[in-house]
Amino acid sequence: MDEKLIENWNQFVKPGDTVYHLGDFAFAKTSEDVEKYLCRLNGTIYLITGNHDKEPTLSAKGFYLKNIYKEIIVQNTKIILFHYPLIEWQRKFHNALCFHGHCHGNIEAWKKEHNFCNLIDVGVDCWNYRPVSLRQILTKFPIKEMKK
Repeated sequence: MDEKLIENWNQFVKPGDTVYHLGDFAFAKTSEDVEKYLCRLNGTIYLITGNHDKEPTLSAKGFYLKNIYKEIIVQNTKIILFHYPLIEWQRKFHNALCFHGHCHGNIEAWKKEHNFCNLIDVGVDCWNYRPVSLRQILTKFPIKEMKK
């Protein structure tokens, strides 16, 4: 499984790409084990930590940044990056997006029922076990002009 995930990653991510990994990076016994994975992966990796990112991952060298939460602006749209799905986030009603992992696609019906169209699971199990690009996400979930 690990080898296939690494292969899928490197087919998709180029060496200069920026990657936001939204948590649960590795079940590893040591930080050296985590670093062995990191040195094989393309891109600059920002880790938004998840519930399974324990000490070996947290102490590993090779991530550009480790944080529990991040906000970015892309095409004049705020995007919240967090491991868990949120019910509320800043500018939610002004077309801000929230990308999350953690759920493995298991809350999609709930999100649809409750009109959470701007809460997007970016976990690999929702995207054919490959990283997903912002372009792919925005094709499926187009950005609306951000309300002021």
